[in-house]
Amino acid sequence: MIIYLEERAEVRRQATLNQIRNALTTAFKIKLPMVRAQVESLRSRRSYTNAEVERVIQHQTLKNSLATRLALQAGLRAHELATLRRLDELQPSSHRTWDERLFAGLEDVVIYVVVGKGGLRRKVPIPSALAVLLEARRLSLPQLVWDRGIKYELCYDVGFGQAFSQSFSAASKNALGLSRGAHGLRHSYAKNRTLTLRSIFGSQDIAQRIVSQELGHFRPDITLAYYR
Repeated sequence: MIIYLEERAEVRRQATLNQIRNALTTAFKIKLPMVRAQVESLRSRRSYTNAEVERVIQHQTLKNSLATRLALQAGLRAHELATLRRLDELQPSSHRTWDERLFAGLEDVVIYVVVGKGGLRRKVPIPSALAVLLEARRLSLPQLVWDRGIKYELCYDVGFGQAFSQSFSAASKNALGLSRGAHGLRHSYAKNRTLTLRSIFGSQDIAQRIVSQELGHFRPDITLAYYR
């Protein structure tokens, strides 16, 4: 139920999330922790255009601008930036059946692995030019870091977690006069990838199913909410 709430937190506002939590608490008579919504309380679109992202990046430090590009190009959650590993260092979760069509239509990318909700390990595509920049910031030794009370082993000197999210929101407000939150980058990824996959396979359902796995939640219904 906690994982379910965390997944819904990616696409629902805080008020809706609280209603879901209260309903689960009442139905199952258990105490569930508060889960913070990861989307801004906006009624307009939640994604960013590429041009908007470029404007935001002009107001960020190097490590946070790299994190922004990674999140946009690979559909990463803020905390997942701290879990980036090379494919020869970490393998995707074997208890899931992964669609063979993942990353169809993407060219010149390097596959990395990140750890997402519930410890699910999944592959993510990073454009080769961006991977070069990432590897240039690889730490000589992993560093233990904390984010929202959770410990991570950081291998790259890039922004991540709450600090990155706050940095992104501040930069977005400076550049655009508003913020849709760093999570808006995942919305952008979902919309862009769905358009590409739909043009390849000629099916919205197939595109939505593939994107749900690329985002790391295996729930096509949640993917639908990302299109806003």
